[in-house]
Amino acid sequence: MEVNNLIKEIQNHERIIILRHQNPDGDALGSQFGLESFIKLNFKGKKVYSFGEDETEKNLNLFFPKAKMGKKLFFKDSLLIVVDTANKERISNKPYFNLVNKTIKIDHHPNNDKYGDINIVDLKAASTTELLIKLFTEKPKYKIDAKTAFYLYIGLITDTGRFMFPSVTGQTLLMASKVKSLLDEKKIRSFYQTMTTVPNNVVRLRSVIMKDHDLSGNVASFQAKKDFEKQFKVSYNTSAAQANTLLQSQEATYAVYSTWDAKNMLWKTSLRSKDKSVNDICEKFGGGGHSMACGVKLEKKKDFDKIVTMLKKR
Repeated sequence: MEVNNLIKEIQNHERIIILRHQNPDGDALGSQFGLESFIKLNFKGKKVYSFGEDETEKNLNLFFPKAKMGKKLFFKDSLLIVVDTANKERISNKPYFNLVNKTIKIDHHPNNDKYGDINIVDLKAASTTELLIKLFTEKPKYKIDAKTAFYLYIGLITDTGRFMFPSVTGQTLLMASKVKSLLDEKKIRSFYQTMTTVPNNVVRLRSVIMKDHDLSGNVASFQAKKDFEKQFKVSYNTSAAQANTLLQSQEATYAVYSTWDAKNMLWKTSLRSKDKSVNDICEKFGGGGHSMACGVKLEKKKDFDKIVTMLKKR
């Protein structure tokens, strides 16, 4: 059983490092800190560290510990667990594979890059947090407390669009039920309210996107100007998350949103779909993600137009 491999390696290591992907969403953070909380609760005395760049959406920052980068010295002879990250290029924080004793990959994306010594991947899971709940509850002797449940539940509800995405299965709802009763209801209501409301500058940003986007056939697209974030005083991550705004159009089956990443000199581009896979297009340009929600970093602005053309031909 996969859970036995995970438990065995946790037991065999004193220091455990947990990493997740760049520009983390709720599932990446929920699985990272949910796993850290679970290990600390059930394996007393273990030194557990969650590392990653501090690049989280402002709203999510309110519900998770502040991120920090892990130094090289932490990795020597450690167990490395990477969650919710399909390929090693997307890992936030250098993983130092050559220094750790063993690497475990836990994920629900297509397993094209088997960078782990142990790869625990379930493509049927709607989120990595769903997979973790399944693993945690296969052994009744191990506990899940309110803190662990909260982190895992955040991952579930954000990666499933509050259980509305097609990826949701009966098992997804079953796993949700296993942690729902442990939650602090006041805390989860606060999370819902925070994540479903936005400040007025984001409202104005979205209104411009809806007014100025292009709709060609069933493809809605928007390529932000390089000073777009400064104009509306929003963070880069807030801007990059607006692909779903485009998909609100009834006429749009696909959405493409691109914004300039000045730090890395790249166009960060997100693809969304209502009912058909678009991940293959992201992979052609070196990106990846979910079947109907993925991203890619483009070096050339004209590649944005190529992606739109590819979608229009579907």
